[in-house]
Amino acid sequence: MLAHTTDARAAVIRENTKAISLGVSKWSTVKQIRSEGVFADPVLGNVIEHVTAETDAGKIVYIGTRLKVVDGKVTEVEINFDERPEVNAKNLIPYDPLFNTIVPEGERATREQLERIITSYFQGLTVSVRLREQLGERGRVVRDQLPANLAYANRSPIPRNRQSTGLKGYRH
Repeated sequence: MLAHTTDARAAVIRENTKAISLGVSKWSTVKQIRSEGVFADPVLGNVIEHVTAETDAGKIVYIGTRLKVVDGKVTEVEINFDERPEVNAKNLIPYDPLFNTIVPEGERATREQLERIITSYFQGLTVSVRLREQLGERGRVVRDQLPANLAYANRSPIPRNRQSTGLKGYRH
């Protein structure tokens, strides 16, 4: 994505929360992109790319990049470069083609519905962390049961069997 961005050099660039110049990004160690997904939000002016890549050293890494676009120009580049040993190629390659499915306009959820789903997801993560802290090892068992319980408790406007994603939105 950055290779196609001619004006990114003038943007504010951060990698793993540190200000950098584009030339020193760990992106320069990538020899091959193994899978990718790109999502655009024209309302907020963000473009997100998720990449699983292989470095020159043969290591599998996960890279999330966000571009902020204002008046057709990239003003921010935010890179999350994850090279931890926990990056698991089996979970990331190939990128599920469902995520690149363009959902027909009449089947898309509203922005408000999508925000509610996202908020519920992060609330679930927060509850999971609190339970683990409070219950210790017992919390793991409870946490593993939370997604189904939270989906029911939050009464998502989208039935679970129709919550598939797409490049332009979610089915509803």
